[in-house]
Amino acid sequence: MATLSELITARDDTPPPSQQQGTPHHPGSGFQSGVIPPHLMRSSQGSPGVDRMPQLKQLVLSADEDVTTSSSMRTAEECVDELLAESAPPDSALGQAVDNLFVSWNQLVLDLSARSGFTPPSLEHIKEVAECAIRQLKDSCQELTGEFAKVGLEWRLAHPDEALAEDLANYDQAILRQETLIGRAADTLQRRLGGFGNEPSEGF
Repeated sequence: MATLSELITARDDTPPPSQQQGTPHHPGSGFQSGVIPPHLMRSSQGSPGVDRMPQLKQLVLSADEDVTTSSSMRTAEECVDELLAESAPPDSALGQAVDNLFVSWNQLVLDLSARSGFTPPSLEHIKEVAECAIRQLKDSCQELTGEFAKVGLEWRLAHPDEALAEDLANYDQAILRQETLIGRAADTLQRRLGGFGNEPSEGF
């Protein structure tokens, strides 16, 4: 007669002791026939002899993949912020003007954007908000333009040789462009005058 521990720890492909010893199987013999009652059966997860290392390994590998995926999926804004954080430019009036333009543009978009689930405001309110937002955006654009002109003038004063070379190159391009336009205008006049001379005169 097999003990309870032997029946529990026995492998599935191992025949019960009663069959190994040649004892005939009787349906109503219970433990004597080697049949385990359902209330004494244990699953493979509860048995101490089952190797759980493959399952633990899969869990660890899946956790590593999740961490790698989440760390690799970075937005462009995060990359730019990290790049600027390493060598952030110093604060300047030009940078402040760019920030003001960005803020005023976002404010204009947010104030005039339509949202579902909200009652639209009156036309007078929309007009007033739009005028204020556009005025702020215009001021920001003018401020940024002035800062660009100021920075450009400071660069020209600090680098006169490079500024002179750039001016000469611009003058050469402007002269070439004007000569091209004059040549095209002369060709157009010649074609028009030739067309007028070839037209038959109408008698009165």
